[in-house]
Amino acid sequence: RHNPAATERYLRVMAARHVYDPATGGFNRHDNNEREHAFMEAGGVLVESLAWLHQKTEDPALLDMALKIARYSFDHRGETTGLLINDPDTSRWDSKVCTTEVAVWANSCLRAAQYTGNEEFAEMARQAVAAYLQHGYDAEAGKYFGQLSVQDGKPVAPKEIGYWPRQHSDIWNPDQWPTHDYPMALAEACLTLHKKTCDPLFLKGVRRWAEIVCRSTPSERPAPYAEQYGRCIQFLTRAGRELNEETYLAVARRLAD
Repeated sequence: RHNPAATERYLRVMAARHVYDPATGGFNRHDNNEREHAFMEAGGVLVESLAWLHQKTEDPALLDMALKIARYSFDHRGETTGLLINDPDTSRWDSKVCTTEVAVWANSCLRAAQYTGNEEFAEMARQAVAAYLQHGYDAEAGKYFGQLSVQDGKPVAPKEIGYWPRQHSDIWNPDQWPTHDYPMALAEACLTLHKKTCDPLFLKGVRRWAEIVCRSTPSERPAPYAEQYGRCIQFLTRAGRELNEETYLAVARRLAD
């Protein structure tokens, strides 16, 4: 609205710097044109940004590149599990597992579908989130696992605390660095996909995440981040309105207070 030319120029340069292989859509979190870290979150940002710009310019090359970037992450998934690899371009821990970061990517793909009208984005998002829901719930603990093996879908328990999810996805994680754990993004993806598809799998996901938020209590030390409160409030408010659940709305108001 304020400077469309500068905005368009920046987004085009962003794609040129972060996509190291235009033929396949291979991308990197770092803007150096090299193969390093194809984190799903970074891919989602690129996909959504290019799709948004395509809506403004109708440049088919932008849609083509957005699809390639999305497919790059989607094509790196378990053959039997359908789980997407967090970072397929390394040989570290995150090249073997899927985390709730898949939902950040999926939400971006769902918005890309809205911007472009191309349902391939939405279908990739649907399959990716469904795979995590099918493998990721710990019924005994009443929580979702933080890491899943892409190969067999089994939970991966970290041996120590670090920049990776703990045994279970944690909406009040106190760690002061990114841990590739985005529980409320997964909750939001379930809500969007339920509304879009009416698939009971996603409704079950919405209910489970709502239960997790409603029965959890933020600890006082260390204090949770305002963002964590905000995401819970946003999810419960939306779920309460869309599912006509006053309990969800009441908990959202309590958290806001």
